[in-house]
Amino acid sequence: MNRSIVLAASAALATAALACGDGGACGPGDAPADGVTAAIDGAPVAYGNFTASANNDCTPPGAAIVSLTVDAVQVAPAPTGAFAPHLTLCIPRPDAVGDAPATLGLDDDADIRLVDLNAQVDDCAVALDRTAPVDATATLAGYCDDGAHPAGFAIALAGTVAVTRDCGGVVTAATATLGGRAAVAALSP
Repeated sequence: MNRSIVLAASAALATAALACGDGGACGPGDAPADGVTAAIDGAPVAYGNFTASANNDCTPPGAAIVSLTVDAVQVAPAPTGAFAPHLTLCIPRPDAVGDAPATLGLDDDADIRLVDLNAQVDDCAVALDRTAPVDATATLAGYCDDGAHPAGFAIALAGTVAVTRDCGGVVTAATATLGGRAAVAALSP
């Protein structure tokens, strides 16, 4: 067999294997639509309707790649009023994220940035405390084409995040314990 053909076939197979970070099929698999939770001092909040889009929201300076924004809304307990609480992440280098747990953080050193985490629990507004460190990870599965594959992917979160809880003007510190996994739909540009 011609050596050029063998080399070309090997390169094609290697590229195909790299297209999906976990070595399996692209897409969220059996991840539920609303499986990510943040227990705010024990009170569970579920997030769903996850979407991902290449928005250039946190691309590192000088990088030749477009960052990926992942956003979800609180689905349970159902929030009241016009405000829809969000959980928002940004992946600065979607080409560098694989299937191993990635650090979640507030600064440029994090593999995945926690942009926002807010919730409505009872009559209280919960917001991300940007003065405290984050001790959490995000793991992606079925992640292909730097998160832009039409099948989407799955995301799993684990760890703790400091938040504040505002109940009628009385603000207290609280902890959000992240857990679970959810399907993420890829939005086309």
